[in-house]
Amino acid sequence: SHLFRNRRGMADPARPRDALVAIDLLRFGAAAMVMLCHYFGQWALVDRLGIGTGGPAGLPTNAWLSSGWVGVEIFFVISGYVIALSATNSTAIDFARRRLLRLWPGTLICASITALVLLIAGVPWAYLAPRYAASALMWLWGDQIDPVYWSLLVECIFYALVTLLLAIGRWNPVKVGLALSTWTLVYLAWVLGPGGKALPDVTGAAEFLLAPFGAFFGMGILFQQAHRDPASVKGWMFLPAFLAAPVCIGATNGIDDGQESGQALLLFVAGVAVVILSARLQLAVRSDRLRRLAIALGLATYPLYLTHAYVGQALMVGGAKLGLSPTLTVGPVILTMVALALFIALRIEPVVRTQMDRLLRPILRPAQRQAA
Repeated sequence: SHLFRNRRGMADPARPRDALVAIDLLRFGAAAMVMLCHYFGQWALVDRLGIGTGGPAGLPTNAWLSSGWVGVEIFFVISGYVIALSATNSTAIDFARRRLLRLWPGTLICASITALVLLIAGVPWAYLAPRYAASALMWLWGDQIDPVYWSLLVECIFYALVTLLLAIGRWNPVKVGLALSTWTLVYLAWVLGPGGKALPDVTGAAEFLLAPFGAFFGMGILFQQAHRDPASVKGWMFLPAFLAAPVCIGATNGIDDGQESGQALLLFVAGVAVVILSARLQLAVRSDRLRRLAIALGLATYPLYLTHAYVGQALMVGGAKLGLSPTLTVGPVILTMVALALFIALRIEPVVRTQMDRLLRPILRPAQRQAA
């Protein structure tokens, strides 16, 4: 679609090749799950900033809404699927460039919007400045402008691993997917055994190296490879990921003070089912309008995820201070956040991405520059 091409007529480098309608819609659905979880189940977020006293009360909630955090784990499965597609027949430099252009423009824009909204809400600039700088510059090891940025560090470590494997000529999606899944199983055995308590530094290093999330990335990689070349993937290869994922979801639920993991696990299974069926669902889609809508929502997922928490909740806190009931404001706020995400993805990001691409091409494509 012309909507997703830059001014030169080139395809947007942020778009993965052969994007699937089901994957794009699932990606947006996962972001919506996280948003609903934060709005209906975790109002304490805005209380950390001193702009609310526990956040507005009165919004109904239930176990399904409170389990929406599992959308992040679904993101990781999708990421494994898409990255396996993107890395195929790609060089390390080109892959790194495309990933950087996918993440950095949105991060810079969303961090700027979040900082502006929080400033208006009364958060001191002295508090925001270092966090804004860390997020805008993608210094993901520092304190971030919004807690949701934690998952970007996980994604970037995964991208760095793929880049390294491409650089040394060791990228093999079957082996990588199986290795990541097995890595999570080993980590779980370590944590549940005596070693996890005796050597916490080892556990921390393993967590930094994707141990709690490797099974989700590995699962997505294996699904993509099974769609691409069914004969190359055996059924038993999914066993480590299928064993590790429920344990990781249950552990996360416990950390987040959840009472049970059944709803989160069912939501995750539903998301995985969509990934498995994505190739077949693609064949069933005949409408160009649906394709364009799915692509637009897929692109809007990233800014929606980065802005919904603090920005959306700050808007609802402002409404509460004006005497508006949260039950009246939550709907308009959700629509506002989706509209803002679409505007960022379709209008602002392409402009910023084009400028960044011009900056990065001479650096990340030295061979082509010399040839020219």
